[in-house]
Amino acid sequence: MGIQYGRFRLMDWDGAAGLPDNSPMRNQVAYNDRVKSTPNFARIQMTFDDHRIDVRFELWDGPAPEPKLESSAIRTTTWVGTFYASSGRVYATELVDPREHPLVFDLCKPETTWQMRVTLRRLAEEEDEDEDWDEVDDEDWGESTPMTSDGLEEVLFQFWTPVKQT
Repeated sequence: MGIQYGRFRLMDWDGAAGLPDNSPMRNQVAYNDRVKSTPNFARIQMTFDDHRIDVRFELWDGPAPEPKLESSAIRTTTWVGTFYASSGRVYATELVDPREHPLVFDLCKPETTWQMRVTLRRLAEEEDEDEDWDEVDDEDWGESTPMTSDGLEEVLFQFWTPVKQT
């Protein structure tokens, strides 16, 4: 999946405007530096700008286990919060201009607020900010910058036990 401007979105199939009347308030927001979640929508901030990432979804009957850290990860960041999904079908998509048809993950229960963990794994070093870009040959630009590289980061979404509705 593609990253644009260092971000991508997690969406419910109904979209941010397709909330039923009994859904949580639209201005209800849970966030940290990397993840901002509102009903039917979450925005995820990555380390690098424009590149491709691997995204994986998991659905658990109880609390999801912490993901096993692999030695290939340079840094792992985790966010735990809630995500309301009105249709119960979610997908990850590019921030502004989706170029791919999204693969939909079915949570099997509509109009539900889920516990959600987002694990971001950075697999590559950040580029050296002091690098002299005047020395980079235009023909090698695509290979020399992480902005177009693959395999820099990956994301795991884990969903489990719905939050009790009151």
